[in-house]
Amino acid sequence: MTRYHIYFHDDFDGMVSAVIFFDFFRKRGDKVGSFNPINYTPSIKKDWANFKFKKPFVLVDFMYHPNADWWFDHHETSFINPDWKKNYKDDDRHAFDQIYKSGCALVLAHLNKKYKYEAPKNIQELVYWGDIIDSAGYKNARQIVERKEPALRLMSYLDSLDKVDQKIYQAKQSAIIKNLATKSINNFIAYSLVSNRIKKYLSKTKKSVADFKKSAVIKGGVIFIDAINKEFPKPHFLAYYVYPKSFYSVSINKYGAYYHMSVGGNPWNKTHGTEINIGKKMRSYGGGGHKAIGGLEKKSKLEIMKIAEEIIEYLNIHG
Repeated sequence: MTRYHIYFHDDFDGMVSAVIFFDFFRKRGDKVGSFNPINYTPSIKKDWANFKFKKPFVLVDFMYHPNADWWFDHHETSFINPDWKKNYKDDDRHAFDQIYKSGCALVLAHLNKKYKYEAPKNIQELVYWGDIIDSAGYKNARQIVERKEPALRLMSYLDSLDKVDQKIYQAKQSAIIKNLATKSINNFIAYSLVSNRIKKYLSKTKKSVADFKKSAVIKGGVIFIDAINKEFPKPHFLAYYVYPKSFYSVSINKYGAYYHMSVGGNPWNKTHGTEINIGKKMRSYGGGGHKAIGGLEKKSKLEIMKIAEEIIEYLNIHG
């Protein structure tokens, strides 16, 4: 019996990947010592080679590290070290494949192929929605803004959690993962503490639409949103909800000590010219992401605002 520590990208996809591994290990007689949500920050990228993992460890839906006992990712920007990429090879415990819409779908497919792991229906449902959420494969902007489906309401609960105290946040994530390994999404969001928090979060969304119209700035085909000190859930989708004819959105927010910029293309208005690979463009500034969406973080507000201006200009010229 091995006691693993699971490190996962702190979003819906990463969380579902952790759920899969928890169930997989539990069924084969291994244990999970801890669940550790991690995010892309300037400091983590700078010190990534020497990051202090609890061992042995699983790393999912996050950039590659050569010391990982298990590693799975689907991001184009997974390898920050050229030598790591050159020496990397898929095997029974490591897989990289950009064809997958989500990291959790890659994890599930690989564990099924290599270890005959069969996920229960409740986990299959999570993976189904993980594909939609991580690839922004929504029917329209209304679906993600209004969030009527149970999985999107679950995402609202995850988005509402306070991350100021990391120990408390980590404990909540651990409880969520363990619950979702055995319960359906409907059963989980029916808990009074969860459902009440979701209702409160969604009520703020209605107010956010009106506030968003006052804050958003139209710059050519790009909607710019300075969301610092404002409560805008998923501002880039609000942009397409309020301004459906826009082509791109650029939003700035602040999480802890870092300013975060999110850049996305409107998936429901692709009538513009050549599509830009946003993930690659973000990587040139130290960030990353997918073709249609990406982001980066900086400590300086002045620096990130300057980058935002450059990105907006680039999108209007080349998009």
